[in-house]
Amino acid sequence: MLARHNVLNGTQSIVLSEKLSLRKVDKKDLDQSFAQLLSSFRLTLARDLYKSNPEFIKGSTDRLNATVQSITNKLLFIRICEGRSLEEEGLLLSFLEGDFWSSFIHKAIKDYETDYDGPIFNDVDDLKSLNIKNETFEKFIQNMYDPSPYKFVVLEKRCQLSPS
Repeated sequence: MLARHNVLNGTQSIVLSEKLSLRKVDKKDLDQSFAQLLSSFRLTLARDLYKSNPEFIKGSTDRLNATVQSITNKLLFIRICEGRSLEEEGLLLSFLEGDFWSSFIHKAIKDYETDYDGPIFNDVDDLKSLNIKNETFEKFIQNMYDPSPYKFVVLEKRCQLSPS
C-alpha cells in the first residue's frame, strides 16, 4: 500500500534494485524487472496525484491507491491491446508528444469506454479532471516499447470466447 507519509517523504521501500541488467534475461528476471517498473511508476503517479490533485484525493490513502491502480490498469490494458493489434502500435507513445493524460483520457472517454465496454473504463468521467504531468508517464510508457524486453504480444490468453 502507498502510505501518505511515505509518498510525501519519498521514504517508501522498493525491494528490487534500481537498475537491472536486461541483456541476459530469464523469466524470473523479467518478472522482477517488470514488478520494479510497475512499483516505480505507481509511486511516481501517487506523488504527482497527491501534490497536483488534493481536492480529488481528499487526503484519503484509499482513494489515492484506487486511483493509481485504476490508471495503471488502463495503461496496461491498452498496451496489451496494442500488442494484439486491437489498437494502433505506439499509440501510448504518441500521447507523450503532447499532453499525455489529456490525450489518453479523451481517447478513453471517446473510444475505449464504448469499444471495450467493461468495468475498467467505467470511471473515466471521474478521472478526466485530474492534472498529471507528462514526466509522470514518460519512463513507464517508454519502457513498455522496443527495445524493451517486455513483449505484450506474447501474453497468453486465459480463455477464448466462442462465437455465438
